[in-house]
Amino acid sequence: MSQHSQYDHPDESEWRDQRWEDDHSTYPQTQSNDIFMTLDKDQKNKWAKAPTDTERKRQERRANLKKETESYFNGKKLMPFMGIFMIPNNNISIDQVIGTEEQKLNEIRVQSKCFIWYQDNVDYCNGFPIFENSLLTFRRYKVIKVAGDTKESVSIATARVKNLYLTFHNRPKRPVILHLLDQPSEIFKICLTQLPSGFETLSIPPEGLSYFILKKIVNVVHDLVDLGEGELSGRLPTNRELPPQVLRLNKRNTNLLEQEMNATLERIRPFNYAIRFKIRFGQFCMVCDPDPEKEYSIKAMAYKHFTGDNFIAELVPCVAKKEASIKPFKEFIDKYCPDTLVDIPRETFVFEVKQQLEFVQPSKMVQAGVSEKFPTRITCSFKSDGYVELWDCVMDEMKLMSANIVNLDRNYAWELRLDAAKPVPHHRLDAAKVVPSPSPHSKFANGLRLNKNNKLIYENSKELSVKSITWKTKWLHYWSERNYVIEICREKIWDEKLSKEKAIGLVVNLAQEPNKEIYRISMYKQDWKNRFAMNLNLGVGMAPGWTIHDFLHTNEENAAQLISDAREFADILTKNLPRYWEENIA
Repeated sequence: MSQHSQYDHPDESEWRDQRWEDDHSTYPQTQSNDIFMTLDKDQKNKWAKAPTDTERKRQERRANLKKETESYFNGKKLMPFMGIFMIPNNNISIDQVIGTEEQKLNEIRVQSKCFIWYQDNVDYCNGFPIFENSLLTFRRYKVIKVAGDTKESVSIATARVKNLYLTFHNRPKRPVILHLLDQPSEIFKICLTQLPSGFETLSIPPEGLSYFILKKIVNVVHDLVDLGEGELSGRLPTNRELPPQVLRLNKRNTNLLEQEMNATLERIRPFNYAIRFKIRFGQFCMVCDPDPEKEYSIKAMAYKHFTGDNFIAELVPCVAKKEASIKPFKEFIDKYCPDTLVDIPRETFVFEVKQQLEFVQPSKMVQAGVSEKFPTRITCSFKSDGYVELWDCVMDEMKLMSANIVNLDRNYAWELRLDAAKPVPHHRLDAAKVVPSPSPHSKFANGLRLNKNNKLIYENSKELSVKSITWKTKWLHYWSERNYVIEICREKIWDEKLSKEKAIGLVVNLAQEPNKEIYRISMYKQDWKNRFAMNLNLGVGMAPGWTIHDFLHTNEENAAQLISDAREFADILTKNLPRYWEENIA
């Protein structure tokens, strides 16, 4: 068992950002909930029977448990064991750490059975409290104190309080971006070329700039002297002729990747976010205004341009735009990786929507005004009868880390990508009556239909509007030699012709041509998904069972092995999947 598994708890985490930390008692109740509560109360008064001895004892136990639980909310108390956490940053608001009205501490209090309280401006010197009339130099701290009956409970509660601070303090402010040039096997120059016709980009570059891709130019020496023995004057140089700094690229890339992955995983470890880690394949594109005649050395590109503050580049993950382009590779992978996952292909629909998260009843909409709408993503799958089977909703999507690795000996670059998104609860609870109220995304998902004529039926409302719909079809193969899942994903995207009308029964005909269709190829380990799944069930201040060691310091999983595995699969793609703009399909 991991050293952190003692913190695991199945309850849903209380982590919310500031807009979720309001006093929910101000939200109005729906009429149906009021009726339900009234009927329930009347039934108890008219039809309730006298409780049996078993029921009476159960009620007494509940009353005692409630009394004990509430006792931990009543400030501080002298106990046999005590723990102290000093908040290093005095400039932050304590509510950002422990929540409004200490709501984040309440879960820790109840589960650890400890008294926890906050004190401001406590005088400490080198970590020890200062006594009255002391002449020692001191510093004032914000501290959180923990007191309990056992050393173990205090230790766990103090660790969870510390994790509360780390969760706030380590929240990523910007993604970690790495651009790395894989160590080549020969010496060459690099030039920048404009995108070929039909090339698919992710976005429009900034004004005045353009997308470019890298192209290698092999240096061929035309020697007029006869070298004899059949030796060619234009031979390719050997590894011995590569400059020393170029020969150190593999080691440098491994060290940089390990360093940044270590820091990123450490920051996000206590987060109860939906986290995804994949290796994606595609084309490496630069955004710049270059000199088209200029040539760059390997050393200059790797050590200077790729590390520059103003360098802008990204991996474009599109590997095909037509079924005919990807079909030969799918036939190859069926033979090369014959093991497939169950329920293949898997189909899901992704809705990019804007919705009100602080919603009110329609009857109160005029008085309350229209709330701000936030971008959220709803993903769902359908049953054979056309009703939704599973769905989820996330917001605040963020790119945590992107490590792009370019190898100009191969047709495909790769990107190690770590993303996160915040799960949005399906319902909101009213603090006054503890009755779940349906959220806009819950009502939207439950109203979706996929009929037998391949038509998707959805609705727009005052609280939620759909911006794009993506139909994803995934083929998953198991690469047993390297223990990876190979994912081929077709995306059909509708965004330009979607109705902006606020109405029910809006239809998208999936048989019609989408606005865009692309194919992506990526790979991941099932162990990665299993580890990050632990983060979805974290309670307040808890840490998951996985550690950084699992990702970076084992024989099977480490930075060098990650690069090697990605390079090997890039070889497979280079040999078996022509670049889509170069193909000649009749």
